[in-house]
Amino acid sequence: LMICASFLAGKAQFAFNEVYARPGNGQAEFIEIYNNAKTNIFINLDCYSALTYWRNSVNERGWYVLDFGPSNIAPGSYYVAAAASPFNTQNQTGVVANLDWNNLPAGASLTKWQYDGVGGYTQVPITLPLTNFIEDVNSLDAKNTILLYKSGVFEQGLVGSSNSNILDGEISSLPSLTVPTLGACTSQTFSFTGISGTAKMYSVTAATGTDNGYIRTYDGNCAPWQKSAPGASHTPGVTNNAGGTSPYDGAVFTTQGFVVPVACVTQTSANFFYRVNTPTTYDGAATEGSVFPMTVTIFNDNSAPGGVFSTAPNGVYDPGVDVVQHQDTYASSAALTSNITKLVTDPSKFMDVIVLYTTSSGCYDKVFAYSISCATLPVDFKSFTATRNHSNVLLKWETSSENNNSGFAVERNMNGTWEQIAFVNSQAVNGNSNVLLGYTYSDLNNSKSITQYRIKQVDFDNKSKYTEIRSVRGLDQIGKVTVYPNPTSDGRVNVVFDDAAVTRNISVTDMSGRTIKQINNISNNNITIDNLMPGMYSLRIIVPATGEQLVQKIVVNKR
Repeated sequence: LMICASFLAGKAQFAFNEVYARPGNGQAEFIEIYNNAKTNIFINLDCYSALTYWRNSVNERGWYVLDFGPSNIAPGSYYVAAAASPFNTQNQTGVVANLDWNNLPAGASLTKWQYDGVGGYTQVPITLPLTNFIEDVNSLDAKNTILLYKSGVFEQGLVGSSNSNILDGEISSLPSLTVPTLGACTSQTFSFTGISGTAKMYSVTAATGTDNGYIRTYDGNCAPWQKSAPGASHTPGVTNNAGGTSPYDGAVFTTQGFVVPVACVTQTSANFFYRVNTPTTYDGAATEGSVFPMTVTIFNDNSAPGGVFSTAPNGVYDPGVDVVQHQDTYASSAALTSNITKLVTDPSKFMDVIVLYTTSSGCYDKVFAYSISCATLPVDFKSFTATRNHSNVLLKWETSSENNNSGFAVERNMNGTWEQIAFVNSQAVNGNSNVLLGYTYSDLNNSKSITQYRIKQVDFDNKSKYTEIRSVRGLDQIGKVTVYPNPTSDGRVNVVFDDAAVTRNISVTDMSGRTIKQINNISNNNITIDNLMPGMYSLRIIVPATGEQLVQKIVVNKR
């Protein structure tokens, strides 16, 4: 859970969207925060804090700290904190705020801290109602400084001021502020050094004036800020994209892009595999630079049908509930190939997963939900053999059950590359069967070296499953056992048995008679022996059922 929290904090899912400071004419201050996620990411605001800088006419200064408390915000939604609710702005009346900082709900808090001039702070009382949370004294540099933190980690900030150097001057020189427990969170320390000039720190060199604040040109934390007028007006809880779709919206890629789920294809034991594909195009204003480095995180989808929240169906990422299973970060698209396979250890292997892609900018997030339940496998293979008879290789396989099965792709590997050489349709009625079914295929094969075969079952939904690999000797290779390469230069040899329907024990001994490796009860017709040091070895193969023995020499030149 801590991994999950730190991951989301570093990606700035929430963004300041509008700041309305020191209004007049019966209007109220407000802050609007926007959930950047476009799909399936709910965020809990607990442990998020907004800090505003204050300084009065006698040069006392410090911070207001507003902790929002445990509010769940849907993707693409707004959260408005204001000095009153309902409240008015320059062009809206009767706006209902999510949070009234003068009438706080349980779990939220508002405190004021004064710099003591010697390296610390003292908490001072607040006289309510507080109408000027964002700016304490308008005449001093016409400043508006507001910072957003998550669990004490700086997320982003805005300085709107006639003095654009206020951060480099007063604020960056202030010591860190430690605030006791905020809501459900432990005490937090807010640092103000090192944030000036970063990509998360925005500035507008203009005083509020009569327009009283600042606004994003489009929703979301990648859009630039501007003074609220001319041409812009405050619209709390309403999109800023009056001119149409924002170029900063989007889901990174115009297609599903990075993921090809193959859990039921290659799932073994408690392992889940996925592949990552190279993107070719990006949405909106996204570029290679704004997308990478990109993080791929896989979560167990722990939410029940209907979701943790009333508006979140199963298949929605629920922070604090869905647990991180695996995470990879890709520095650039060049780091990707069309077939990267990653291993995810999932103790409950039949659980669905949420795959979350988050880019460096934090604006472009994409979420996919995948059902990886393999409780009902497409096909249960009972057996598979491959036998050479002169120039023909006979493949036989049996299934004990089939579910939604279209048929079988026969694949062959002669020179290091797998290729499909045939497709055999399912014998099951409508692809479903609970009885033993047998299949055969004869392959004309004149190869003089080892050939590998496998069967790929494909169902009507394009899910698939592979058999184990079977190998046959080359046309000119004789004997019941083939060892290759022999000699070997990397300490690794492959052993192929003509007959797979036999259980064998093998042992490898060095020239002094010392047993190096012992493998018993081999029922497959091909195995690999590796990690052999340079030298000469004896490979002894025993069939316990008959007592038959065979010995071959193995030569390892180097490693």
